[in-house]
Amino acid sequence: MIGESGRGANLECLIAKYAAAHPRGQIVAMSATIGNSLELATFMKGFHFHNSNRPVELKQYLTIGKTIYKLNNDGYLEEDRFLTSANCDERSGWFFCNSRQACENLALLLASQSSDKLRNHKKSERNQIVEELKAETDNQTAQNLKNVLRCGIAYHHAGLMMCERQVVEAAFHFLQMAGRAGRAGFDDIGECFVIANEKREQVINIIVNEPIPNCLSQLGENLEAFVLDLVGLGFTKKKDVERIVKSSLFGVQNDNVEELLQEVLNDLIGKKFLTIPENDSLGLDFLIYICVPFDVRVQIDWDIYRKQYLKLEPCDRRMFGEEDEVEKRIMRHQQGLEATQTETRLYTALIINRLCRYGMTSLYDNARTFNVAVGWIQQTYESMCHRAQALGRFSEHVTVMWPLKGLLPELVSYMRDAGNEDIAQLMKIDGITRTMAFKLTKTKFNTIGALSQATVDDLRKTLEGRLRQNLAEKIIFNAKCELRNAIDEKREEIAAMGAEFLLNAKEN
Repeated sequence: MIGESGRGANLECLIAKYAAAHPRGQIVAMSATIGNSLELATFMKGFHFHNSNRPVELKQYLTIGKTIYKLNNDGYLEEDRFLTSANCDERSGWFFCNSRQACENLALLLASQSSDKLRNHKKSERNQIVEELKAETDNQTAQNLKNVLRCGIAYHHAGLMMCERQVVEAAFHFLQMAGRAGRAGFDDIGECFVIANEKREQVINIIVNEPIPNCLSQLGENLEAFVLDLVGLGFTKKKDVERIVKSSLFGVQNDNVEELLQEVLNDLIGKKFLTIPENDSLGLDFLIYICVPFDVRVQIDWDIYRKQYLKLEPCDRRMFGEEDEVEKRIMRHQQGLEATQTETRLYTALIINRLCRYGMTSLYDNARTFNVAVGWIQQTYESMCHRAQALGRFSEHVTVMWPLKGLLPELVSYMRDAGNEDIAQLMKIDGITRTMAFKLTKTKFNTIGALSQATVDDLRKTLEGRLRQNLAEKIIFNAKCELRNAIDEKREEIAAMGAEFLLNAKEN
């Protein structure tokens, strides 16, 4: 994962910041498909343990047309005969596709071809899974996913909402690719099939001859954001920033990391994101811009962009610039001009603005309107809520940001809005949807305190059994955490007023 574009850089940043803040902290990493594990061990300043033992034998096959080849121990392919169709209720299989759409299409095809015996196997359990999923998503789950789940089939990709992924993973014990074929304690052997197209020689070369790929750092694309993060965390000395960047996987894999870092610092200082007040310290400037997501990625449909832009109130359109210029830019983009970072962020703002206006019940409608994955909208929405909250906390301590002190809490409340204060309070708890909160307000579990005292069985019964047990446990745990945090904040406020004796008297 750390070598993937986007989230790989985020994970590397997280590990590097954790190591800098907690030098004695411990990190355990595991992988079965990596070629440069020693480099990763150097990055995490850890010991490298290697074991080639595999409890369950793995057999690898290559399928070309109607012929199946087996990869033997010497690395050669030999033709093999294999049963092409079998019904085995106690076993499972995974199919990996090269796109989200191909993944969904294959699942639908398999569901349409499944036998009556397979459809009726564990039918009640499957229907229960669908009902739980509908409850967690306010009945917005994609119809395709519900249809294939009833047949004992599911698809899993980055476009799903988080709760959809969790249900699929829990129900199907979803793991990783070929290395997971054959589970100890469940299977005698594991079998992996690679289905090739007409490019036979290229596929054979990849399977037989190519070495295991290395994990390469993706931090180079996000180095500016990483530096700003470090400064925001208090690492304001250039030597501290340099030390942390050099200790990252990016630093381990690039000998010229000092030059690259200096280029980034010069660029940030030139754009006034950073200043150098004295003693070579670095300071943050324009915090508002830094806290807005700069790394958001989305494919812009310029026809939709124009249509949604024209629906805005005149006062809101000013954010996009002069109307004539906006129209000209849209026309140039329709002819192939690449979108800028600012335009990508504006398009994201249009998506979230519409979501806030019509509520979370419009999640799937929003995804269809803008032609983007519903999971991406959900994740971006949550990320923006967290950023707004963080910026609100900043504004309480930074004098020049006083106008935001009153505005941001209202913005967060608006984004989290559920119609009334009781519902809004319950929706602070991670795992509770708008529909769940609405139902809970009419029961004895209508406050965070009441939820913290609930039992899993009582909570599931209150929601008519349409709640996974592990999600019920998570909600109760999060309610207790929310309650403890609120109590701790009040304790700090009382202590700041010099009234600790009240707390001590109560404890005694």
